Amino acid sequence: MQSVGCKMETNKADSNSTEFADIVAKLCYDKYMSLPKTGKPCVVKDTCNGKGQWTLLAGIVKAERWSRDCNCVKDLTAEVVSLGTGSKCIGKSKMSPSGDILNDSHSEVIARRGFIRYLYNEILATYRTGSSEVFQCFSNGKCVLRDDITFHFFTSHTPCGDASIIPKSRLIVDDVGSCFEYKEMTTASSERCNIGESVVMGETVQGENDSTLEAGIGGKRKANVIENCYAVQGRKCFKTDTNGAALDVGKSDECPHHLERSDIHRTGAKCLALESLQDSHFPGTDYHVVGALRTKPGRGDPTLSLSCSDKLSRWNVVGAQGALVSVLVNRPIYFQSITVGAECPFSETVLRRAVVGRLISRATQSQDKLCVDNSLSLPLGYTVTDPLLLQSTLPFIHARDSSGEKQPCPSSIVWCKVSERALEVAVDGKKQGVTKKVAHTSAGRLQICKKELLRQFVIVCSSIPNPTLHFPIIFKCNDIIGDRSELEAWLSQLSYKQLKNLAEDYQLAWNTVRAACFPSWKRKCGSFIGFCFRD
Repeated sequence: MQSVGCKMETNKADSNSTEFADIVAKLCYDKYMSLPKTGKPCVVKDTCNGKGQWTLLAGIVKAERWSRDCNCVKDLTAEVVSLGTGSKCIGKSKMSPSGDILNDSHSEVIARRGFIRYLYNEILATYRTGSSEVFQCFSNGKCVLRDDITFHFFTSHTPCGDASIIPKSRLIVDDVGSCFEYKEMTTASSERCNIGESVVMGETVQGENDSTLEAGIGGKRKANVIENCYAVQGRKCFKTDTNGAALDVGKSDECPHHLERSDIHRTGAKCLALESLQDSHFPGTDYHVVGALRTKPGRGDPTLSLSCSDKLSRWNVVGAQGALVSVLVNRPIYFQSITVGAECPFSETVLRRAVVGRLISRATQSQDKLCVDNSLSLPLGYTVTDPLLLQSTLPFIHARDSSGEKQPCPSSIVWCKVSERALEVAVDGKKQGVTKKVAHTSAGRLQICKKELLRQFVIVCSSIPNPTLHFPIIFKCNDIIGDRSELEAWLSQLSYKQLKNLAEDYQLAWNTVRAACFPSWKRKCGSFIGFCFRD
């Protein structure tokens, strides 16, 4: 009776989670459908060069009285506060040193930037009235988040990058769910590797078990060492005798392991050049490595923008509010759940590996043995969160289909719940329909570009109540004069980089995580973050 009851409780919890996922998805879909047609995919083939178009959708939902078990679905109050569409990135050659062009127009990034605008709007309302729908008060220089408010992330598709590397069939050994660290090994070496390791001729990948298998000699060709000492080297399968010698057991398609491990869903995102983890591009499940940092997929001029999987993982420890907003709020703002739309590849295990697992496993493997999920390793309030990972049963109307005939929509939409310019359309990282006369003004720029978000930060800071008291507390500076015009002048002379560095706890948290988990994640080039508010 007890086991039956547990099963019933599990089924009930699963049902509640699915219902919540569908609520989040429907809220985002409904908001999207309520927006004008401008910027949306062209679905009539006659007006799209004979082909339809598709796009990607992401949104951020604010919920009140949400609980992780989703038992409160019927009493839930929720609304969309930010929405984004898009699947494009600009190449490195088109990046602007002035911060006035959006580098990454993937829907997840656009929705998150719209969320930052929404937070500025709520902070400003708190300064003026003492509270807002998100913040309960202003105390000791910081806006204090309401305890009953949570934020939830939605994406109509699997995030590009690591989260997209999903098995197409059941695995005997879940090596796709593990993260690895390469170690050097010469081609003449007779070093042995652990069962459970992935092996590249000339390199090995760290595993967990104690049994060993001789690594082959030769060029850089991948071999996955699996259960019962089976391995694949090119098209051959091997197992070892009692002395560890490799025995040929036939072609890979005859190996019982490969009958279970047919293939994986692939991502167009490419491993960073500095990553120790690199794709082998061998057929089947050996095509990708997992756990690597990747740049966004695309052709032509390569982008410097990292994959959405990587960015979600970063937000999962430093918060989605960004460095500048973190100066003004009492704690990081994390997504309590991530929901993926229907009719696309999805694996909770793989998504957890990409968003959460890399922050833990890589940290414990690093040389300094720093464990980022230990609160003592991060500033107060920062932690590795464990969001609820869900898939909705509701598909997105403008999603990419399996026919391959549709083309990606060239434009992006950003909407957020703010009082002014809530809706904008972007093409190639710029505001659509802007004339040359206003192109280099605030009116001609996207409100979510770095330049405009910096402008909003300065405006909000200049509205802080009792600045003589609170400004020195916030920025830890004692030589700031309390007059608002002088405060704005002081902020205006500092570069975007300098102002972000004032967020000391945020920067410490990110530097800690980057050193332990993502050492190949480059710092932004100074020429792209050296602009000022008044430039």
